[in-house]
Amino acid sequence: MENLKDRVQILRALGCTAILITDGDGIVTYVDAEYFRSVVGLEEKDLVGKSAYVLEAEQLIKPVLATKVIATKAPVTEISNLRGNYQNIGEAFPLFDENGKIKEILSYSRDMVFETEVSKKYMKLLSEIDLMKLNDEDSQENWSIVGEGLKTYN
Repeated sequence: MENLKDRVQILRALGCTAILITDGDGIVTYVDAEYFRSVVGLEEKDLVGKSAYVLEAEQLIKPVLATKVIATKAPVTEISNLRGNYQNIGEAFPLFDENGKIKEILSYSRDMVFETEVSKKYMKLLSEIDLMKLNDEDSQENWSIVGEGLKTYN
């Protein structure tokens, strides 16, 4: 159980929410109880011990990325639009035992709003820097000294 707490703590430190962990067969062993209660409207008891396949079939959670990981034995990433402009990126990846069998699947989401806002601010800053460079080049190349203290724009 201590390893589980460590994995959850690392995922939270990386800004992950909606943490859902299953065993290698897709049985839910851990959920981010606060997230699923407040955002999805499900209690921890509604999820832990249940099959990811059943949760998906009953559309309690859709999609359950763990089912895709089991099918492909590879990490899965999906971007979904929720509630209008709200974007969410869901990721899941398998942890294998020494025999190459999936022993656990870690699934989580990250809110794209923050990342999108940072990206927009970064692009705006780059545009402003480019504009400043153009203005600086413009002022140096296109101005001529006419007389002492007088300049004209060419």
